[in-house]
Amino acid sequence: MSVARKYRRHGVARALVEAARRFVDSEGGNAAIYQHTDTPVAGAMEFLNVNY
Repeated sequence: MSVARKYRRHGVARALVEAARRFVDSEGGNAAIYQHTDTPVAGAMEFLNVNY
């Protein structure tokens, strides 16, 4: 999943990650949600240290 460049820095990715987290919780939860971040993408590294 990715966010088009013109919509970046508007909280779209954060909202998508939060929606995924809520979905996992509603289905019985998991011990962890794993995320792969493409480090060359500008702004991608910010999501490596986000606690949900």
